[in-house]
Amino acid sequence: VGYMAAKDAFDAQVLEDKLILANEAKKIAQQKAAEELKRMRRMAKYWRSLSGHQFERELADIYSSLGYAVTLTKGSGDGGVDLVLVDKGERTLVQCKAHKHVVGPAAVRDLYGCLLHDGARNAILVSLSGFSSGATLFAENKPIELKDINYVLSLHEIVLKTSHKNKMW
Repeated sequence: VGYMAAKDAFDAQVLEDKLILANEAKKIAQQKAAEELKRMRRMAKYWRSLSGHQFERELADIYSSLGYAVTLTKGSGDGGVDLVLVDKGERTLVQCKAHKHVVGPAAVRDLYGCLLHDGARNAILVSLSGFSSGATLFAENKPIELKDINYVLSLHEIVLKTSHKNKMW
């Protein structure tokens, strides 16, 4: 009987230790998730604080870091195109919108006209504030990708992980 009681006590202690470790691991994971969320919010706040020209330059730097040949167009008279990306001889037109409000269909129509005129493979419209349903509807079945702040943050993360340069994050 003494042996069985000792074994049961030992098993109970092992189970309690496992529960304590599991709870500690859960707390650590929650703390890391909270820290990551704070970091991502800081990054989003940074991107949203940029002027239109700053946003274009920062996005150009990110695309360049990802291996694209990037041309930053002139501010005025750019025809609705802010960046031209070249990868393996294929051109992609990029329009950057650092507006505080969602982008409507007019910007997508303008970019589509530029795409047809230029003969590029496709186009990307990047908005820090998202897109209206009309913009999304117009872009359907066209070689235009609509990208929001999450896309920008994802690209930024890729660059940070590959370059190991944590400027301000």
